[in-house]
Amino acid sequence: MNVNCASFFDVDETLIAGKSMFEFLDHYCASTSTTLSGLDIRADIARAVESGAPREHVNRRFYSHLAGHRWTDLLESGQQWYTAASRREGFFCRGAIDQLDHDRSRGNTIVLVSGSFLPALRPIAAALDVDAVLCTELYLREGIVTGRVHAPMIGAEKRVAVVRYAGQHHISLEKSSAYGDHESDFPMLNAVGNPVVVNADQRMRQLAKELHFAVLGDATTGEPQVLH
Repeated sequence: MNVNCASFFDVDETLIAGKSMFEFLDHYCASTSTTLSGLDIRADIARAVESGAPREHVNRRFYSHLAGHRWTDLLESGQQWYTAASRREGFFCRGAIDQLDHDRSRGNTIVLVSGSFLPALRPIAAALDVDAVLCTELYLREGIVTGRVHAPMIGAEKRVAVVRYAGQHHISLEKSSAYGDHESDFPMLNAVGNPVVVNADQRMRQLAKELHFAVLGDATTGEPQVLH
């Protein structure tokens, strides 16, 4: 009997070089009549990070600034942002994209798992032709963002989402792979049989070594790729 396998990919600084939430925000603030200030929101988030706030709290804080905005406007702006940004050299992390294509060629279900949200992720998912997106979901009221989220797709929530998805789709986690660049991805990486750290700095490489995780270097570094 064939075993269903999946490859779960973090997005920011794993599949793309930047941070989709903030790149989207800059585009949205610059291209619409919104009174939002990208600089003010970035400063607010920086203060939260400097105060030692958990990433889950920072994630919620980011989306609180979008309260009162139309969901359809955000979706449209997300497509516009991607269309422009994806033309930029180095937008995608080539090594991780090659790995995604390789895993798909082996029959793996491809799933994005990200703390970002659908307006920024939907065009990326469409371009990469993935099977599913697990991300931070915002509460809406009559098509308007309330500023609240269901659960930040960060840390332990990524593991919960991956395990739930695998159960719903009869996927073997033991035979599946997961890819991430940050310590907050470890719960997701620990949920599968083939965890891979992507675009790792020295600290992440050391942690990957201690945890016996594979390490995938971006193609631009000339390092060997996982591609098993």
